Amino acid sequence: MTGGALQRWRLKEIEAHFATWGLDRGGRSYLRFQGERYVWLLACAGRIVEQLRGEHPGQPVRILDVGAAYQTELIRQWPGVVVDTVGFADDRFSTRQGERHFEFDLNDAQYPDRRITMEPHELVVMAEVIEHLYTSPKLVLSCIASWLQPGGYLIVQTPNAVSLRRRIKMLLGRHPYEMIRETRMNPGHFREYTTAELKRAAAAAGFQVVECTVHNYFGHEGLLGRTYNGVSRVLPPFLKDGITICLRKT
Repeated sequence: MTGGALQRWRLKEIEAHFATWGLDRGGRSYLRFQGERYVWLLACAGRIVEQLRGEHPGQPVRILDVGAAYQTELIRQWPGVVVDTVGFADDRFSTRQGERHFEFDLNDAQYPDRRITMEPHELVVMAEVIEHLYTSPKLVLSCIASWLQPGGYLIVQTPNAVSLRRRIKMLLGRHPYEMIRETRMNPGHFREYTTAELKRAAAAAGFQVVECTVHNYFGHEGLLGRTYNGVSRVLPPFLKDGITICLRKT
């Protein structure tokens, strides 16, 4: 089915959808922390999917999700979408009939002969991935551009490297970033970016910026966390925690 209205994912709908998954304490905590981020991501992706469905009525929208995660499951609830994935396999978000998973370490984007090829997609989602890579963002985005059809869209979500939270930690003499972890599958953050850095890398990789917003959509808990979230509502965008940037391949 390629028609039908798209699910408008709000926080309560996201929580209700995964309530039957039997998530452990860590999984539930992760969803609480990331829930509002998913709301912003899916709102952006939904606008693009609706636009693409209007341009090509009756045809499925081909989406590629870089790094399968909870947003993959939510996007798959929309009618008329085919959601392939690329990265490391995750059995929780296995492909449906007609979809494919491409095993690929995005750090290998720095080696042109190791890059994989695939049928071009209309939309690529890359949420909270680029900060986990040690390869130049220009090379990563150039690789992703090869997986998009001309005029296709890319949504990137990533933490803001110069948020107020990072600055406070520095002022207190604390390192704002954790140590690199001892596992290749989840090494933590190698490098976070500012909006200006992302825009420069995107332009160098052949993208134009459609929209770039910065929000405090992470669910910090506890008294300090709630206080920080409250204060963050009145902060200028460059001090907020999370970047969502929509790009279009030129």
